[in-house]
Amino acid sequence: GNVRARGPAGTTSYAQGEWWGEAALKADVQDDRRITAVGPATIFCISRDEFEARIGPLRKISARPSVMMRAQDFAALRAELGIPEAIGGSTLEQVAEEDEDAEEEDGAASGGYRLADLEQLAYLGAGAFGRVTLVKDKRSGGVFALKRQWKQQVVDMRQVTNVVNEKNLMRKLNHPFILRLVATFQDKDCLYLLLERVMGGELFSYLANTSGGIVSDAHARFYAGCVLLALEHMHDQNILYRDLKPENIMIDEQGYCRIIDFGFAKIVEDRTYTICGTPEYLAPELVLGRGHHKGVDYWAVGVLIFEMLVGYSPFADRPGNDQMVVCKNIVEQRLVIPKVVGAKARDLIKKLLNRTVSSRLGCKRGGVADIKSHKWFKGFDWAALEQKRQDPPWVPPLKSATDTQHFDEDPGDEYMPFADDGSGIFDG
Repeated sequence: GNVRARGPAGTTSYAQGEWWGEAALKADVQDDRRITAVGPATIFCISRDEFEARIGPLRKISARPSVMMRAQDFAALRAELGIPEAIGGSTLEQVAEEDEDAEEEDGAASGGYRLADLEQLAYLGAGAFGRVTLVKDKRSGGVFALKRQWKQQVVDMRQVTNVVNEKNLMRKLNHPFILRLVATFQDKDCLYLLLERVMGGELFSYLANTSGGIVSDAHARFYAGCVLLALEHMHDQNILYRDLKPENIMIDEQGYCRIIDFGFAKIVEDRTYTICGTPEYLAPELVLGRGHHKGVDYWAVGVLIFEMLVGYSPFADRPGNDQMVVCKNIVEQRLVIPKVVGAKARDLIKKLLNRTVSSRLGCKRGGVADIKSHKWFKGFDWAALEQKRQDPPWVPPLKSATDTQHFDEDPGDEYMPFADDGSGIFDG
């Protein structure tokens, strides 16, 4: 039989094979809803300790990876939907080209810092081919984050242009809500980015620790505002971000956002055809390979706002996790906004998740100003936010500049020597 869960946000029905209460598996939160069986039903319960002992922490399992999507997968999807192949560019286009202006002397690139002076303090996180640690500069006493990437792994995964692109674009960006690049280094086996430290953890983790994985309109407005201002700064320089999601938004010591991870960002004057990002956040024109511009970032803002208010992304394959189902939901516009979302937020989400790019909010003549002036943001002080004069919803409790309580434990690392062919692939 089915069951119904009734709470402050309304009533939700669950059928055989579905589940609820997963927020308690991520953090110490309690599901206060009243559960009622509609007919005979058997309900199974598992504790967080038992779940993690058998499977592992849910937060790690549910984190969504950024991927360069396979062209053949999208060709199959388009064929299934009866959509002709895209014209105008290759879906296998490289994410970026090296910026000729970015070639600098080692001294300039290192910003006066030396790799040998950086003392390892603690582990902060890891990605597909990068590892981030907390370090202290022995000469200045400054505390930073150091992102290290194995050269051989970068080459093996064909990510050289992405890695070079990330470094070059970060040098161009200077905004309070964008992670700042301090210096770059390399040695025989590794590439390094010295970054400002951001110790509050991911917005993804913060949401996971809230009841139901949701926040209030006011809190969602604050985080969405930070993101919009950061995107506005990028778009003013013709930079598309293309990988917006809670996992790529960090919270600093003051409670403000920092957008991180620029591996898929790109300077685009008109349109580009690369298929990249995180499936649940992809805009339909990106999935269909029709060429895209900054509108994909505004679409992603709509997905982000939805997720903050509802607890899951609007096109997710629930309860499964099939990326092609997600993409099919996106192109077929299977958007259902729960009643818990207020009228103003609902209107904004619909206008951001408009399949017609030219009609999408942010893509019209008014640009990002149309989003900032939407009635959901009525009375919002944008200048105060950018000057960091607004009170954040949450300020991470930190004991010191080296407090890593909001990060995962170190899973260990493996040495990977670089087979240098003498091509100078990482020079410049």
